[in-house]
Amino acid sequence: MFARERLFLNAERNALYPDGHQLAAFLYAAVGDEIPDSAAEKFGLVDGELKKSGKPKIEETLLGSNVLPALVEIAAGKTVQLGVVVGRAYKASGLNVDGWNALEDAERETRLAQMVETLKQEHAARPPRTPATPKPKKAAGKKEQAPAGDKEQKTGENKGGAGGSGEQQPAT
Repeated sequence: MFARERLFLNAERNALYPDGHQLAAFLYAAVGDEIPDSAAEKFGLVDGELKKSGKPKIEETLLGSNVLPALVEIAAGKTVQLGVVVGRAYKASGLNVDGWNALEDAERETRLAQMVETLKQEHAARPPRTPATPKPKKAAGKKEQAPAGDKEQKTGENKGGAGGSGEQQPAT
């Protein structure tokens, strides 16, 4: 199956959302990307798109922050989208959408600031990533040698041919 719309994973990487959704955090597939059947089943994709219900759905929106920027820095050079912070704080609150949105602005901002601190601590606790060791480049002009024991095969020879004896058969 191929994606027919841009699909995004949430911060926990356990659900897919369409482009522009508040909980969309990581690009999972762009239009035309192949999606494994197992992922299509897991995320409920139909013909490369998220399932559409027959009746229009009223999108529930979580109120965010009037203080925090759209990209929140959690470490030097590492940022997360405000939507990720809001989504995590909302989930940690245990409130429903109406309860979250009914919070006083100051209370919501406090909870968001606490979540930013939590994200900073989580990031600091992760072991640093080590860059992969690059493969050595071949020197220009040098031919790659075949492993010992391998002989160049002549046209018409059959290595291991009929019967699988491993002996070379002469060309006929």
